[in-house]
Amino acid sequence: MGTVPAGIAELTEFNDWQQSEDLYFDPREHFYLTVDEEFGYSMMPLVSPGDLVLCSGKTNTAKNGDIVAARWDDTKGALKILNINPDIKDMVVLTS
Repeated sequence: MGTVPAGIAELTEFNDWQQSEDLYFDPREHFYLTVDEEFGYSMMPLVSPGDLVLCSGKTNTAKNGDIVAARWDDTKGALKILNINPDIKDMVVLTS
């Protein structure tokens, strides 16, 4: 369990928003993060402060456009969208 900031982003419109659906996951391979209440605005309205985010604990390779929980030291991390430039090896951009 942990807390991550998420920041302020452009408004996105959702036309076919699901109110609820069944969610099945293996708790041995997944964990929850809580989006930080103070700094968790950049992924709104997709992810809002206080939301629980279910993350895969596997070492799967993230793909271009995936939402990732990125950690860059023992205390700092964030939810971001992964952008990969195929022309520049080993370079990624994390955006809100």
